[in-house]
Amino acid sequence: MRVFAKLQMEFSWNASANADHFPFYSQNIPFLTLHTDLHEQYHRPTDTADLISPEGIRRVARLAFALVHDLANADQTPAFRPAARQESEETRRSLAEQPPQFPERLGVRWSAESAGERGVRLTSVAAQSAAERAGLRAGDRIVEFAGREIRSSDDFLGAVFTAPSATSAAVLRPDAATPIRVLIELAGKPLRVGIVWRVDDAEPGAAILTAVVPGSPAARANLQVDDRIYQINGRNFSGEEELIQLLGTLPSPIHLGVERKGQMRNVELRLEPAPLRRAA
Repeated sequence: MRVFAKLQMEFSWNASANADHFPFYSQNIPFLTLHTDLHEQYHRPTDTADLISPEGIRRVARLAFALVHDLANADQTPAFRPAARQESEETRRSLAEQPPQFPERLGVRWSAESAGERGVRLTSVAAQSAAERAGLRAGDRIVEFAGREIRSSDDFLGAVFTAPSATSAAVLRPDAATPIRVLIELAGKPLRVGIVWRVDDAEPGAAILTAVVPGSPAARANLQVDDRIYQINGRNFSGEEELIQLLGTLPSPIHLGVERKGQMRNVELRLEPAPLRRAA
């Protein structure tokens, strides 16, 4: 394991005129600034030698060496992005706060789970929706959907978004002792993995996650918003079209090379739904 493997990194979108990087920035030259952030003694007489962390210096220096080595051996050097002049931390927050666009597949609303009750209880069914066409109605309790036991809202969301178009649900009607089986033809296409992402020319070769569907294979694998996917089954992908093709066709499990705050990790995606749990 590399010495810098445990470094936690934050990547700022601000390029302020307050450090040695700015002359490069002003001349349209790509730059990378390594900084350990401000502290109470920063640029003050109280910033004495006893406050230095030799281990920290060693790890950061080795990281810098590895970066320079990789850049020196790359096929081409990074290009300056004029768009960076209009970007800031506010730009990043704005992108992160944009609501993801998920398909409306079933057309229902439901209540939060109640202690001791199975599944989720529907509170409304949209007109002309897949749910209405299947005969679902307010008050129904969905205890199983697309072969998955429903124990929470996350289970239900994951099951609906990843289910095939033709599926079924076990529905417990008010005052009924046993559930009935309801056939459902869902709208839209299923989300096989359960992620939404964006691409950015500032980060070529990466897919930046903007949403993770609760209860989906991605959520079960602990993928998170702002994670970067760089590899699939140990290889880079050439662009968004190849990423879509690979995620849509590769058999389970799929192994992703994911970066989070500067840390690379291998994530195993198991696409099959979680098995039903039987009562003892």
